Amino acid sequence: MQTLDWCHAGVERLHARFESLRGRPGARGGTARLATFACLAGIVGGASIAPAPAFAEPAFGDSNWVAPQATLAAGNPADPGPRVAKRDDEPLGETILRTPFRVAFLPLRLIARGSEKLAGFAGSRGGPSSSRPKPGWKLEPVVSTDPGGGFRLTRRLSATGASKVFLTTQYAWNDRRKAKLTYRSGEDDAWRGVHAEGAYSFRPNTTFYGIGNESDRGMKSIWLDEEAKVDASAHFGRPVQHELRLLAGYSSISARSGFNAASGVERLEENFTPAEVPFLLRGSRVYSFGVAAEVATLDNVRTPSRGVAARLGAQQFKAADTSDLDYRRYHLEARAYVPVFAERRVLALRILHDWVDPASGSPAIPYYRLPESAEALRFNGYSSHRFVDRHLVLAQLEYRWWLSNKIYALVNANLGEVASTARRLRYADLHEAYGLGLRYGYSDRIAGRVDAAKGSEGVVLNLSIEETF
Repeated sequence: MQTLDWCHAGVERLHARFESLRGRPGARGGTARLATFACLAGIVGGASIAPAPAFAEPAFGDSNWVAPQATLAAGNPADPGPRVAKRDDEPLGETILRTPFRVAFLPLRLIARGSEKLAGFAGSRGGPSSSRPKPGWKLEPVVSTDPGGGFRLTRRLSATGASKVFLTTQYAWNDRRKAKLTYRSGEDDAWRGVHAEGAYSFRPNTTFYGIGNESDRGMKSIWLDEEAKVDASAHFGRPVQHELRLLAGYSSISARSGFNAASGVERLEENFTPAEVPFLLRGSRVYSFGVAAEVATLDNVRTPSRGVAARLGAQQFKAADTSDLDYRRYHLEARAYVPVFAERRVLALRILHDWVDPASGSPAIPYYRLPESAEALRFNGYSSHRFVDRHLVLAQLEYRWWLSNKIYALVNANLGEVASTARRLRYADLHEAYGLGLRYGYSDRIAGRVDAAKGSEGVVLNLSIEETF
């Protein structure tokens, strides 16, 4: 210790000074006493001269250790350096391809960003706090692709808003009307739930071109399609990934003479006869029950870039009136997604077959209950409702690349055909089309699309909200 060192130094100095006293009487005893005195003096002197004893600093892991205060480096954190990644250099070819879509989509992006800013401004001006429960009632405007518009009134049945009932009413051009009352027990991604829907639609100018793959575009006709239906389903499992749905429904269709047609378009009864078109201007009522399943292994449900998926469905339809209708409807579909050197560039393939099978003794299936090229079964590059028959096949191949958020631009090729029997489906009779588009993954079940494609009958622009692909 430091104090003992001072004691030793003091003894050495005094020992040298009193060495000469050894020859005197009592020198030895005095020397011993002086040595002891020197040691004590060294201790006292060391205590007064030496610095105060230093205690060891606490180390990391000790209970009394405190982290030293960090010193921030001078400069702007956004300046180039190890904390800021280098900018992703986009290939020139990809920039050229993406630029037209960026320009076309710019107005929508500005509207979306303006809405976000407006919502934030309104929230900071005394809007409800996020910690407060959501309102039980909500009224909001809606738009349709007809085009048209309306309102949706929502009643939340749970604190989280997962369980709800909402009423939607819409009015579109040419006197088209829609109303829908929907109950949903939970969100789309819930493991199990119940979905029930009652809907009414009134379309005085629904188009019809004839039955069969060789239907003539010059025979375009209109008819009044008025339908009231109720559909219910109970689903188990994750949507798209692994789900089983039990289906039940009721549909009442009234087919009458149409109106509000475009110039030169005639009514259905003026171009076709009951022998050519079963249930011409005759309504029908049916109830149905069935099952559907989906299995998939995808990296992302809304915007998949890797994986495969399949959909299967079977429904039995029975007459609820005196028509004696009795038939089954089936749906088979396969999809695949392959990234092209990056997750944001994807090849997407879809192949499906949708068909009806009348039971023995059933009359011919009404033309308005046959599979037709509309909505999720639409042929790109051709007008909606353009082809209708008992069997419908469709193949779509798309190259997609990411633009922003869940929005992808795409280039697609489409092949579609209808026939009265599966044996009459031939590769040489397929209708092909090629086009461009945009896709937005809105939810696990629904995607919004804008497509412009050219088939053998010209360029057709279509805006749709349909089952996700």
